[in-house]
Amino acid sequence: MPSMLRLRRWLGTAGSKGAIKECAAEALAACLKEALRQRAFLHVLGGEFETAAELLASAPGLGWSGEDHPGHLLFAVFAKLLNDQGEDLSSVANQTLVRVDTYRDDPLYPRIVRAVAAILGRGKVVAPVDVLVGMSILGPALL
Repeated sequence: MPSMLRLRRWLGTAGSKGAIKECAAEALAACLKEALRQRAFLHVLGGEFETAAELLASAPGLGWSGEDHPGHLLFAVFAKLLNDQGEDLSSVANQTLVRVDTYRDDPLYPRIVRAVAAILGRGKVVAPVDVLVGMSILGPALL
């Protein structure tokens, strides 16, 4: 199984959007089911946003600090896709991975904290989709 860096380089050799989708589909067929972050990346490249969202919703609530958790990638992608500021996704590819020692520096951190605190005020379970709703990134009409 290739690393994310090797996968991005390999996909970068594709000459068109169609070729990227083909490469992504080929890589997805060979990708381990446990490689959630890579699978998320490949679903997004293939334009399969609903499948990527389902992958995020089914990902473990614990383990976000693990580098293979799809939340790191998908939160950034969905935040860009679902905003109404007209931004493109080019900045997502250049973002650094949020790590245990840097997560508080992430610009979304305060909004995430507020959303999680509100959710925990109502119950004991925090689902990623509820955090997106709490951050006003995802509206009820899109659920």
